[in-house]
Amino acid sequence: MTGFGKLVTEFREMCSQAVRGDKVTMIHLFGIRNAEHLKILSLRELSELAAQAGESPKYGTELRKMVRLSKYVEERR
Repeated sequence: MTGFGKLVTEFREMCSQAVRGDKVTMIHLFGIRNAEHLKILSLRELSELAAQAGESPKYGTELRKMVRLSKYVEERR
């Protein structure tokens, strides 16, 4: 799945480039930014996404929370 590969790459980059102390914030931001793509994945696939990006599979749950939250928030810059 090409889209899945892009998500893994983006997730890995956001985590690796996060300022110290902001890693989980970046994981949450990734979930909100990519909610439309992540909606079609199962929790297992979200956990695999995290694991492939070198993160804890528990972040799959965090991503699912952000997908749900995304309908109530929008990113500011």
